[in-house]
Amino acid sequence: MASCAVLLMGLIFGAPAWFLLRIVIGYCMAGLFMVLESWFNDGVSNEKRGQTFAYYMVSSLGAFAVGPFLVNLGDPTAYPLFAMTAILFNLCLLPIALTRKSNPVITRAKRLKLRELVKLSPLGVAGCVAAGLVNSAVYGLGAVYADLEGLSDGGVSLFFSAIILGGLAMQLPVGWLSDRYDRRSTMLGLICCAMGFALLIVVFGAWSLPLLTILSFAFGDMMGPIYGLSVAQTNDYVEKDQFVAVSSGLLIAYSLGAIAGPNIASWLMNGVGPIGLWLYVAVILLGLGGYTVYRVRRHTALPVKEQGNYVAVAGETPLAGELDPRAPTLASQAQNGHQTPPAGPNMAPMGPKADRNRTM
Repeated sequence: MASCAVLLMGLIFGAPAWFLLRIVIGYCMAGLFMVLESWFNDGVSNEKRGQTFAYYMVSSLGAFAVGPFLVNLGDPTAYPLFAMTAILFNLCLLPIALTRKSNPVITRAKRLKLRELVKLSPLGVAGCVAAGLVNSAVYGLGAVYADLEGLSDGGVSLFFSAIILGGLAMQLPVGWLSDRYDRRSTMLGLICCAMGFALLIVVFGAWSLPLLTILSFAFGDMMGPIYGLSVAQTNDYVEKDQFVAVSSGLLIAYSLGAIAGPNIASWLMNGVGPIGLWLYVAVILLGLGGYTVYRVRRHTALPVKEQGNYVAVAGETPLAGELDPRAPTLASQAQNGHQTPPAGPNMAPMGPKADRNRTM
């Protein structure tokens, strides 16, 4: 279905048709990630789960960073690049067609209502929504911004990849900081820096491609870990049996922001020009930063020794949580006869037993 939709995009032009075809592609991509992650979860032993999680994160984000450079292989408005994308989708069929391994069994996951998540961790939910608002706008309209600023196809690719690689490069340092210091303070520092780099792009982004690349890499550095920190912040205050429910709820919160982000940012870009994208990003981050300060002043932070470990986000669905290094603990509980959810989040693991009377 994804392959056919891509080919149709090369034959049929116009916003209404592309709107529907993009829905089909997005639906298929979510399904592909779920199938991929379920196969990983079914075939990976507990001893190799953490290693597989790391390989999965590096390979998926690495491919995401390399992908934009494929646009330089042809004219973006011509049919060959659409055909090449369809070919890549079709190549995904080969491993499935050639394997003799049986299909994994996917069970129904436990759910947690969004308002219950907000009661557990208002800041965590707000961070996920804000991350969705910002990331979807930057990834969805970044190419439009770069094109309007006069960048070549190669410049657009470099600009995009710098943001993605920046986010990947900062995951380990931010994880180290958030596990040793107040997680909210770490998050606030990243928010302020990301907002600062967004404003620098507004002022200096059109000067030269090297400067824009440096600024976009720095922005990705600061923005990339905010989603994972928001998830870790929430997981510090929930019980172990809520692992999957929290994952699904936060993914929904992120998705709600991701749906709204490009629409709001495009409206602003129509009004003030390409810099509207980064003005939008700065405003969203300013709001998140202000709310973070409010939560810090209103509630005492959880002691650092009671925080869980930060784990970089990897994957597109909650099924990726089965690869999380904490997942074997949950699996062993299931083997011992305890009822546990079938899948975990694709984010940070939880800390020790939470104080149910405290929310962050």
